[in-house]
This record gives sequence, structure tokens and C-alpha cells, in this order.
Amino acid sequence: MGASVAQADESRPDFRHRIVEHGAHRLWMVFLGFCLLCIGMFFLLPVGGRGQAWTDTGLSIAALLAVASGIWLNRPRRPAAWYLLAAGLASYSVANYIFFTVPPFPSPADFFFFLSYALFLVAFILFIRDRTGGEDRAGLIDALIVTAAVAVPAWVFLMAPYVRLSEISLPARLVSMGYPVVDLLLLAVLVRLLLTPGGRPLSHLFLGLAMMGQLTADTGYGLHALAGTWQYGSPFTAGWMLTFTFLGTAALHPSMRQLSEPAGEAGETATRGRLALLAGAALIPPIVLAIPSIGVADTSVIGGISGVLFLLVLSRVAGLMRDVNEYRRMEKMKDEFVSVVSHELRTPLTSIRGALGLVAGGVLGPLPEKAQRMIDIAASNSDRLVRLINDILDIEKMESGKVMMQKQDCNAADLMRQASEEMTAMGRDAGVTLSVEPLDAPLHADPDRVVQTLTNLISNAIKFSPSGGSVDVGAVRRGPDVLFQVRDSGRGIPQDQLENVFGRFQQVDASDSREKGGTGLGLAICRSIVRQHGGEIWIQSEGAGKGSTFFFTLPASTKRIERVTRPASTNGPLLLVCDDDPSVLEVVSELLEQRDYRVITATSAEEAVAKAATDGPAAILLDLLMPGTNGWQAATLLEGARRNQGHTDRDPERPVSRRSRAG
Repeated sequence: MGASVAQADESRPDFRHRIVEHGAHRLWMVFLGFCLLCIGMFFLLPVGGRGQAWTDTGLSIAALLAVASGIWLNRPRRPAAWYLLAAGLASYSVANYIFFTVPPFPSPADFFFFLSYALFLVAFILFIRDRTGGEDRAGLIDALIVTAAVAVPAWVFLMAPYVRLSEISLPARLVSMGYPVVDLLLLAVLVRLLLTPGGRPLSHLFLGLAMMGQLTADTGYGLHALAGTWQYGSPFTAGWMLTFTFLGTAALHPSMRQLSEPAGEAGETATRGRLALLAGAALIPPIVLAIPSIGVADTSVIGGISGVLFLLVLSRVAGLMRDVNEYRRMEKMKDEFVSVVSHELRTPLTSIRGALGLVAGGVLGPLPEKAQRMIDIAASNSDRLVRLINDILDIEKMESGKVMMQKQDCNAADLMRQASEEMTAMGRDAGVTLSVEPLDAPLHADPDRVVQTLTNLISNAIKFSPSGGSVDVGAVRRGPDVLFQVRDSGRGIPQDQLENVFGRFQQVDASDSREKGGTGLGLAICRSIVRQHGGEIWIQSEGAGKGSTFFFTLPASTKRIERVTRPASTNGPLLLVCDDDPSVLEVVSELLEQRDYRVITATSAEEAVAKAATDGPAAILLDLLMPGTNGWQAATLLEGARRNQGHTDRDPERPVSRRSRAG
């Protein structure tokens, strides 16, 4: 019986859990609204009256209760900093009470004020340590640079006047100068907290607003006190009340737990903001020195502070140089590692691919259907891996400057035709129409690299165009350049990803690398090639379903390229070349024609058998790895056709040469 009662008690949610489950996440909004309402009422009360004094003190006590409640409700992993903030608010409440009841200055109130500032400082230092692990030396130097720069006007307008003020006692002067000093320390930890990398939870923002309110109120009070115009209840008083408001709101907000977690990496926007902050800080000392009323004594102090600022900046620059050198060293190690690994992988992969090609082609005899399918999958994936390694080696060599462009005068039309002929078979297999409008324009470029760029762009366009779609390739003259364009009819690219597609291993959709194939390096290689030619590359897309257009420019040549066509031989032996790759047919045909052979071509085994029957070639050159009916099957068909025509195996006519691209 007792055990069952104990179990029932354990299963019943406690008071804290009931609060958390029923709207604790909204308490910060209730507290924030309540405090802002109190601040509004503060300025409706008689200026300097007891009503304002009790409202101010009441807000500090409410903030203390809010911080304690936030610790209890949100349970931060490292609550020490929040405990210190609560202690600081308690000390501030005591200081406020003494300040309103014991008018003389200085008084015990100042002791409790300084104590609260010290507790706030230690709390913020703990927040910074938790977010950075205490290893962000650059952030510390940046915070000191900003603080040293702000120390210049703080000395001129808040501290130096008290040094020269002989009407008050020495303790009063020291206490008056102490407030700007602790404010500078608060500014240092505030800037340091704001410069921590990673995300900015709302509690982080509220803490920053709290300290800004404190610094604004203290500065306004100091300036008015020196001028003898301070009156409690002025607009600057709201700064202190906003400090209490935002400290309590930060503690009640659920994101307060994230302040004790390590921060992530700084983004590009955060880096730009830091540079802007440092640039603004560097302008403060010369602006203050330009004020005509600055005395010689002030100038010497400003010079000393500026010297410290110079040393801090020098230390920061030295750290940046050290980081750059380390980055370069790591980049060199990475490049060497990638190069060595890629070279070591490429040799065995070539052997593996060749062996798989021979087995898939039937050299070792027919395979069961399931085994043939597995071999085809292995061969396809080994092809993809070889392309990936080749692409990695290409882009690493290009970007490291190890590959020099072999520039020469060439014709844009020839390069466009060559690239389109290489991609015709891919377009035909995908059901995509490839349309090319060559531009007869001279270029000064590396022909092989230009063709590589065009084939990469055309291949990319074909892969992302639907069956029945089209890819258009064209070029126009644009001033001293030739502007190439490759337009597809695919799904398009979102505007926020137009630049990202040129990065390494970047895909608009993460599944594209699996569904579409490719290595994710093609566009990065294109950009590297174009930039090394002094050109530009970019992309335009009107949105989803409207396709994309890639543009790139290359410098035109001032020379006119004469195109010479070699007449085909009419007397040499007739050869039949069969290959499904039009670029292979063109290259092999050109080589044979230069040796006075007559050449006819076929892109499939069936076409080769038909032409062999009608034209009677002296020899036939076959590709073993054609899709559909492969070279081995085609050779069998040709041998059968010869026997049907009355030829014997000893007949020397029409020998068949079998060629494997894997070999």
C-alpha cells in the first residue's frame, strides 16, 4: 500500500512542471509588458517624488524575483552567472534604497552600486567563457580596442573634469571618476559578449539591451552632474529601469539556457559587422582630438591611450597574419593529401573498371541476368568514382596554379560543334533535343579547356531538362569578348542559390547527386577555367519550371582563323567504324582519312551490319561496350552475315577488329 502511494506521488507532476506546461514560455512577455507599463507610469508621477523612487526600487526588486524565477523554471546547465546577476540586482536594490534615504554623497549607496557592477561584470565574464570556452583571443582584443577607443571621450568629458574640479572632496572626486571606469569595464564585457560567434538567442539580445541601458543612464547622469543640471526623473532615468526590465526578461525567456552552451561559427554577416565596429572605433580618437577645446594635458592622456590602442591593433594584425599563415599551411596539406590519395586511387580504379568492362562485355562468357545487372551497376559506379577523382585532381591543380592554360588562336564555332557532337549521344538517350548555333569568331583560349567547359554546361543542362525538352547553345560578340550561353528547359534554380551552384559539391537538391549523377564539381571547374581565361561566368533563372541559362565570356582574338577542310580520300580502302560516341567516330575517321582510307560510320550494331552488307568494307572497327547490342554481339552478327553470303572463315576479306574503351 505504501509503495503504491509513493509511486502515485512520483508520477504526479510537481508545481514547477505544471507551470512549465501551462504557459511558462509566456511569462517573459508578461514581465516585459508589466515593466514597460511601470516605466510609463514612472514619468506620469511627480518628478523627483517618492512615487518615482519607490517605482524605481520596485522594478529592481521585480527583476531580482524574475531572475530567481527564471533559474528555477528554465534550469540552465551552468546557473552560476545567473546567480551572480541576481546578487547584483539585490545589491542594486539596497543601493537604491540607501540613495533615496541617505542624501549625502558619497554614501554607503555607492559601495553597493560598485558591488552590483562588479557582480554584473563577473556574471558576463562567465557567460562569455561558457560560449567561447575562453579560447577566442581575437574577440578579447577586439573588445579591448573598442573600449580603449571609447576611453578617449570618457576621459575628456567625464573623468578629466573631476580631476580639475577642486570644489569637492577627494573621496567625492574618486567616487565620481570610478563610475566611468566601471562603465568602461562593463562596455568591454558587453562588446565581448556581442562579438561571440554563433547564433543570437533572444536572451542574449536582452542582456545586451540591459547593459546598454545601464551605460546610457550612467553617461547621461555623469554629464548632467558635471553641468549641475541633473534632476532625478529625467529621461536618462529610464535607462536604469530598462536595465532591470531586460535582465529579468532575459532570465525568464526559455532561450536563457543557450547562453551556457558553446557558440557556433561566426557567419559572414557577423564578420562584416565586427569590421564595421572596429573601423568606427578607430575613428573616435582623431575625432576627439579635432575638438578645439582639448587642452595639452588631455592631449597627453589621449596620446597614451592611443598608444595602447595602436599596440592592440598591432597585436590583432599579428594574430590575423598568423591565422592566414596557418590557413595556407592547412590548405597546402589538404591539397597534397587530396592529390596523393586521388593519384593512388586512380590506378587501381582504372584496373577495376577495365576488368568490369571486360566481364560486362561478355569476354569471359555470358552471365546470368542477375549477375549481369550487378556487374553493370559496379561498372557504372566505378565510372562515377573515376570521374570524381579526375574532377578533384582537375580543380585542385587549377586553383593551385599547377595547370597553365595552353592558349592559342582558335575558332568558337569549331569548339561549339565539337562540344555538341560529344554530347549528342547523351541528349539522345535522355530524350532531349540539342540545338547549336555556332558563332564564327576568333578566340585566344585553350581549346581543350573551352570544350571541357561547354560539355560540362551542356551535360548539366541535359541532366536537368525533362524528356522532350531542349537545350540551346549559342554565342554572340560582346565588345572585346565572346559571350557563350547554354539554355535548358529544366526546373530552374531559386534566386538565393544562383551563386551557390558554382561551389564545390553544391547541389540545388541534395538528392540530385544520386538521381542525376555527376560529381558536384563540374560547375566549379567551369568557373575556374573561365576565370583563368580572364572571363566571367554566371547564371540566370526566372524561377521554378522556367529553366536556367548559363553565360560565360572569353576574350576574342584579333587574328582571323582560316579554316581548312581536308578533302576526303577517294582511292583508299573502305573501312567501317562502329561506335555509339559521335566524338570517337569523328576522331577515328579523321585519323584514318589522313592515312588515305575511305571511312563510313555507324552508331549501332544493326546499322553496322546493314552497311557492311551494302558497302562491303575492307575492314570493320567495332566498339565492344556499346549499349544495347554490344561489339561482341555485333561481331557475331557480321560473321553470320558473311557466311550467309558464301564467305568462309579463311576468307581474308573484311576482318573485324574489336575495340574496348576500357582497355
